[in-house]
Amino acid sequence: MFLAERFKKAGKLNSFLFSKSNFRYMADVIFVDKLEKLERAIRSFDLSAFKIDKLPIKLHMGEAGNKYYVNPKIVKIIVDEFKRIGASPFLFDTISKYEGPRATKSGYKVVAFKHGFTKQNVGCDVIIGDEGKEVEIKGYKFEIANEIYNAPCFVVVSHAKGHSDAGFGGAIKNLGMGCVSRKTKGFIHCAGQPRIMKERCTLCGTCEAACIFDAIKVNEEWKIDYSKCFGCGRCIAACPNKALKPITENLRKMLAYAAKACVKGKKVLYINVLLNITKFCDCMPNPLPIICRDIGILVSGDPVSIDNASIDLIEKYSGRKLKEIEGVDPREQVIGGEEVKLGRASYELIKI
Repeated sequence: MFLAERFKKAGKLNSFLFSKSNFRYMADVIFVDKLEKLERAIRSFDLSAFKIDKLPIKLHMGEAGNKYYVNPKIVKIIVDEFKRIGASPFLFDTISKYEGPRATKSGYKVVAFKHGFTKQNVGCDVIIGDEGKEVEIKGYKFEIANEIYNAPCFVVVSHAKGHSDAGFGGAIKNLGMGCVSRKTKGFIHCAGQPRIMKERCTLCGTCEAACIFDAIKVNEEWKIDYSKCFGCGRCIAACPNKALKPITENLRKMLAYAAKACVKGKKVLYINVLLNITKFCDCMPNPLPIICRDIGILVSGDPVSIDNASIDLIEKYSGRKLKEIEGVDPREQVIGGEEVKLGRASYELIKI
């Protein structure tokens, strides 16, 4: 029995997708191994709530020089599906925190155009945002871009891959960093920066060796250049004496908290594209090598489940743990997501 037919009878999929408090069931994650099956996967969900004007489709359109972002041909299939039900979608992302062509709205639009994200190619406009309204989660205030804050529902399309700071870039990262203002991006990175407990530090230099940003120096004393530090927490994880702690909170958990702020009270559909799976993210001109063969595309109503399933599949087909590849634990996003009831880690993978 196909997914849509099964859940027309059981009613579980829609109640999980749209309920604010239903955590009794495993979330369903639909898996397709061929692009031509994507339409069918999307139609397995009740999309009636998405029939709105100004429907954001959240998408990272790639840093200048990067070639592994989600292909515009895939994005057009998704756009067409929502236009089919009467929605008026637009592609959406926010400006980057770091300096570069994507640090301004006009600069980002130039990059998006060069990468093929044009109305002619994908069938809708591209809008770049930044400022917005604050939402508080666990005592932290996150500024959510107006285009997301004001939308009753939206779609999140994520390129599943490794990430230097998050360990994995998928739906949670796409929400928690991609839907917030430049100010909040900086806050999340700073929250994960290390502080030292000198009484525990033996000046062994393990943290310096673990830092890929050359921010830490250990000689006669421990020093850090916070202007170079992205708060990834590699140094914290590597320290054998537990002498380092985040200034505020683990960056990966902060991403999950920010993601919760973005989707609070909204209906969201998530699509993770497990193709061209690189070591690092689409924010980098050079994301380094492909770490896993192409797997397929996942669709779900739960960001925690779809990311957990994506990590499982990448680890299965690469034969390696992402924590080993990236140096930080991507499952901390999953843990943080469950902590704030963003979603469930447990899932049922349904192949069509």
